[in-house]
Amino acid sequence: IAPDALTRYYQFGFHTGILLQIINDYNGFFIESERNDLEDGKPTLPFWYLLEHTSSASQQTLIRLWRDARHHPQAREALRQFARDRGTDFYLITEIMRHETRARQSLTVQDDPHRLLGAYLDYLISLLPVHLVH
Repeated sequence: IAPDALTRYYQFGFHTGILLQIINDYNGFFIESERNDLEDGKPTLPFWYLLEHTSSASQQTLIRLWRDARHHPQAREALRQFARDRGTDFYLITEIMRHETRARQSLTVQDDPHRLLGAYLDYLISLLPVHLVH
């Protein structure tokens, strides 16, 4: 494989890996499921984004909701709304779109002649809730 092709595959893998992690973080935070990041107490990207972009006056509310979310579905939903009100979901979707675009742009037609890597990106995007897929 030519060095320039290796660079393109590296870029594809880099952006695809970040894309996959952000999708996982989005679903683990915003989607109620049997086990989710809020119930497990995992501070993932949505939590850190919130902490960084929440006023110091509101951070106590954030911390309380975060602690309560492990045990109470109502607190999980309140935390999700708190996050939506502060644009956390839009931030994550923007980052997903940015990394999807960069992954697709990193490859030439010769790098993916059967469009298998492009299909893999399509699959990853399908892991998001339907109303978010562009």
